[in-house]
Amino acid sequence: MYRVHGNTTIATVTDLRRRTTDVLKRADEGEIVVVQRDNKPHGVYLSYREYQAMLEQISRLENCELALVALPRHAAVARGDLATTSLAEMISRFAPELNGGQSRSNRDIR
Repeated sequence: MYRVHGNTTIATVTDLRRRTTDVLKRADEGEIVVVQRDNKPHGVYLSYREYQAMLEQISRLENCELALVALPRHAAVARGDLATTSLAEMISRFAPELNGGQSRSNRDIR
């Protein structure tokens, strides 16, 4: 095993097999261990705490992406440039089986 930069260590599959306890200890101490097979990345070990933090960061980034889509649309609706459709109307148009089979005809759909 060898450290490449920051808190990242490279380990081979053989290192992992022979030194599993050491690899897991390094991950628990905050290191990220990249396991290589045939000199190519094959897997990553990191602490569960780091994993949870990564998932939370991904969730925040996804929320930011949604906001980037939603804000301009919200502004367009507020200006009257974009109409909205209620959930009940969407069900009536596209999933009539969810409200007892009542549906508008195709000619009513715009």
